[in-house]
Amino acid sequence: MAHNTDLANLHPVMREKVKKLIEKLEQESIPLKLFEAYRSPQHQKELSSQGHASKPWYSYHQYGLACDFGLFADGAWSLETGDRVNEYWTRYQQIGYSLGLESLDSKKSYLQLSGFTSEKLISGNYPSVGDESWLKNFRAHIMTWTDNPKPSLPELTTSPLRSIPSLAREEKGTE
Repeated sequence: MAHNTDLANLHPVMREKVKKLIEKLEQESIPLKLFEAYRSPQHQKELSSQGHASKPWYSYHQYGLACDFGLFADGAWSLETGDRVNEYWTRYQQIGYSLGLESLDSKKSYLQLSGFTSEKLISGNYPSVGDESWLKNFRAHIMTWTDNPKPSLPELTTSPLRSIPSLAREEKGTE
């Protein structure tokens, strides 16, 4: 399956953070590019069966709340390693953290929205302030998913951003 880099499928809170992350990486001439954003539960199941990922709905990707970046240099994805590349990944994670994202220790390229757990997400505790593009994609995947677990269908809300813990912290800093 192809990697999905369509930002419209990310939850709008995550989408804005990824846009800011991309802008900052470009400003600092760090050659990391978005490799994958939203991941369908079907793709997650395929990766899980190969031992590469967690089971469907236990990854923030299925909720539009995670992304993976990759090293993209000279017009191609690169497997380059070394001190310079490690500096890129360190800076990428620092920027992500400043935006309210967190990483997994086991995967440098992965960032997810802070303040949630897989268990909360599966039980329907989603970030508020969804939008139509995210909602349409997310609901379609839930409705066609026949295995368990199966998260509850979200509703479009207009709740204030303060209900998201990581955003409440950011807003306090700007008041």
